[in-house]
Amino acid sequence: MADEVKIRKARLEDIDSIADLMYRLKKLNEEFDTNFEVSANARERIVSGLKESVPDSKSCLLLVGTVGHKVVSVIKADLRERKFYDPPIDVRITDFYILPEER
Repeated sequence: MADEVKIRKARLEDIDSIADLMYRLKKLNEEFDTNFEVSANARERIVSGLKESVPDSKSCLLLVGTVGHKVVSVIKADLRERKFYDPPIDVRITDFYILPEER
């Protein structure tokens, strides 16, 4: 039986692992659609964005899936305020990636 994946909020010590997964996602998008050309400094920009989102952000929810101590998946959702509507918060998943061997 495969190890169980546990989902939790991302931590500062997860940033490098999350950046690797998100970079893989961006490269995968590039393979399937030539409109998505990954920039030379993409990984650095990913890390920079993650440092703003972890450990706590009012505009972003970042969760990781772990097997043991290894981060094997990531999901990022942006939270937007909707001042004139109920519910007042809109959540949009922007990034979702699972290592192929864990799918």
